[in-house]
Amino acid sequence: MEKILKLGMHVEMIKTGLALDALENIDKKYVSSLHEILSDGTMVLTNPTVRARLVPLHKGERYDGYFFLRDKIYVAEFTVEKPYMEGNVRVVRVRLTSDLKKYERRQFFRFETTVDIRYLLLTAANTAEFKEAVKKNNLLQMQGFKDGTTLDISGGGIRFYSKEMIPESSMVIVHMEVEIDGQKKNHIFLGKVLYCERHRDKREIYIHRTQFVDYKQDVREELVQYIFKCQRDRLKKQNSTN
Repeated sequence: MEKILKLGMHVEMIKTGLALDALENIDKKYVSSLHEILSDGTMVLTNPTVRARLVPLHKGERYDGYFFLRDKIYVAEFTVEKPYMEGNVRVVRVRLTSDLKKYERRQFFRFETTVDIRYLLLTAANTAEFKEAVKKNNLLQMQGFKDGTTLDISGGGIRFYSKEMIPESSMVIVHMEVEIDGQKKNHIFLGKVLYCERHRDKREIYIHRTQFVDYKQDVREELVQYIFKCQRDRLKKQNSTN
């Protein structure tokens, strides 16, 4: 277990039996991180949150835990043993009740790449403008778009950085231009910010992980094809230089 899991790694959990990426479960998925691996085979997670609020866990509850390690995801079922305080940090001790196995999600493979994007935070003040723009199919004409840059892209969402801190659970419109089959295409999607953190080295920069909310399946597949083409091109380039 220690060879796969790394302290501080991102963890998402959802009650056993629920689908991780189903839209109807988006608010039933909790976000945590791996705090400690104990010698008795249990592990300690930071107390999970949803919408930036702490979620109380109870002894005996069963969850599926998804452990994110770069472009890989591992999943295992675990049982809550004990929530408690460690200093000023609220944590929870859990025990795995199944083996860790690689979670295969082709459309959610994350490709590390930098692509310039534009994004717009949806607020109560621009709700009416947003609804009107949806009717007229001219979201890009809305006022207030800001610049950002991706860190990675998948068929399920993007991770990007910007100079603005966007609160968790906020909804954003993201515009990204990609080249597919020699043609540049505009991808515009509605996303939900799952978490936001300050950049470790550049304190004025914030990193956001955003999940697609309303991406149509055919458009999502098109983006997946783009991601894998970029991956193949990168591998070919690396092989030619070796």
